[in-house]
Amino acid sequence: MGLKKYSIMTFTDAMDKTFDIHKKHMASSALYLFLYYIISFIAYIIIFFIGIFGFVYTTANLFIGYGRSSIFPGTSLGPVFYFFTIFGIVLALMLLFKFMKQAGIIDIASKAFLNKNVQFEKSLGMAFKKIPAIITIIIGYGLAFLPVIIISAAAVYNFDLIYRDLNYALDSINIWIILLGIIVAIITICLITLYMFSIQAVVIDKLYFLKALKRSRILVKNSFWRLLGINILFYIVVLAITYSMYSFFGVIGGLIILLLKAIGLHEPNMAALLMVGNYIRIPLQIILSIFISPLKGIFTTVLYYNQRFKKEGYDIKLELENLKEEINIDQLKA
Repeated sequence: MGLKKYSIMTFTDAMDKTFDIHKKHMASSALYLFLYYIISFIAYIIIFFIGIFGFVYTTANLFIGYGRSSIFPGTSLGPVFYFFTIFGIVLALMLLFKFMKQAGIIDIASKAFLNKNVQFEKSLGMAFKKIPAIITIIIGYGLAFLPVIIISAAAVYNFDLIYRDLNYALDSINIWIILLGIIVAIITICLITLYMFSIQAVVIDKLYFLKALKRSRILVKNSFWRLLGINILFYIVVLAITYSMYSFFGVIGGLIILLLKAIGLHEPNMAALLMVGNYIRIPLQIILSIFISPLKGIFTTVLYYNQRFKKEGYDIKLELENLKEEINIDQLKA
């Protein structure tokens, strides 16, 4: 019987499986992202203008307040609160569209991993249907990241107090800012790793809010450092592939310029061609990103199933389901 085998994978196996899925379903992923980008384009424009208006307004108010004294005195909590509110809204909207994009890629990757029929239009519809569940995940992320938010807000609010009361030199303040940034970065990386499977829990397990976050924590538990290292390695691999492709097209562009110089093309024509090349580069980068960006979502989905194989023996269940299907097919043929 031609059974599809499932088993616990090493990092190399997971990478091979990721690139295999991506290669077989590259067209579906690319079409999904293309349609998604078209639909979400207007939303990104709205987010952009909200962010620009909010930051300009709050920055003006903050600087007016700062001008009343030496550094930050006289600043009311109103502009600071407004600043963090606008920042939070923009960040939440950006996360919503990012997670929606991931949801569709995860759906494609999950169906491909389980050897099911992949239809990008259904994945696109599913991504929009999951908006309520994704919003609950964003709220859960906000609760999980609350310590980071409090630390950052307290640092901004008390900056002037630290400067005036303790009489720190500017270099000392810079050191404290660097240390604070390192602490916030470490906490952020840990939380991102801990909840890396939350969108998979929404799409595949049909969970939401704290249940999805808990699902991710359970799968990451006892494998935290391994998963963190694997994600860093995979990010480096994808980064290397991306820059190698950009470098390849850069070399081709350079060779074309040398060839045109060798045949004696006039300088005005060369300038015009360079301008055309710059315009061509932008859509080319977009096309490359459409084909490369699904890799992260596919890889995380493969890791999700691998963790389920380890912790739940889910591979055995899949093998039994395949065996039943094979038996049913043989009985129908008989």
